[in-house]
Formats: sequence, C-alpha cells, structure tokens
Amino acid sequence: QHDIRGRVLLDALGTIQLSGLSGMLSFDSSGDRQGMVFSVYNVRDGAVVTDGLGDWDEETGFTFLAELLFPGPNGTKPLQSDACGQGQRPKLHSSECESCPPGTHGWMGFQCNGCAAGRYSDAGFASCEECPLGLTSPV
Repeated sequence: QHDIRGRVLLDALGTIQLSGLSGMLSFDSSGDRQGMVFSVYNVRDGAVVTDGLGDWDEETGFTFLAELLFPGPNGTKPLQSDACGQGQRPKLHSSECESCPPGTHGWMGFQCNGCAAGRYSDAGFASCEECPLGLTSPV
C-alpha cells in the first residue's frame, strides 16, 4: 500500500520536466500544466475542413489562422453576429450592444473573455495588452 498525500504529490509534479507528444510537459507550483497550446479546427460532416482554425495559448489567447465556419448547411455566420463590433458583446435580453468590461476583451462581437495573467484591458478592448514593465494584472 502506498501513502500518497496531496502536498507530496503536488511537490513531485513541480519537479517534472519531460518531452511528450504534445510538447514539453511541466507544472507550476499549483499543479497546473505550463506552456499549453491548443489547436482548434473547423469540422463539417465529421471531417476537418482546414489545416487549423487557430491556436490558443496562455500568453496571447486565441489567434485565428483561418476563417471560422459556423454550423449549418453553408457555414455562414448568423445574422445576429453582425450586431456588435470588436470589444463589445450583446446585452442580455436586448438587441443593443455593450462594451466588454475592463480585464476582458471582445471576441468577434459575441462574448467577452478574461485577459490572461500579465495582460490587461480597459473597457471596450478587442484584445488584451501586455502589462507595462513592473506592473501586473490582478488575474
């Protein structure tokens, strides 16, 4: 029988650094994996239709590499998606738009996403900026 305690396991995770199928594998002091990059693909009728829609990483967020295809027979974006501009989102139960709050950025006029650690935004930003030298974000 092995005696595995949470703190011992967490400390052991912090020492792991190896190369895996998805790249370097290491963990921070909280046990979260570091340096992850997620690739997103357009899929239609069960098949990938582009080499890659885009990539997400913890430093820059999502970067589009191709045009987003929406569900449906022709892949076009819904009519209501043109209602809001970058850095905005639709107001709930309304046809109006509102600016994304500070600490978030607007994504294609659909929703506001939080900025990653070390990045910031003011209200209505379409993307997050890197914090100036010597300053941090509260994330």
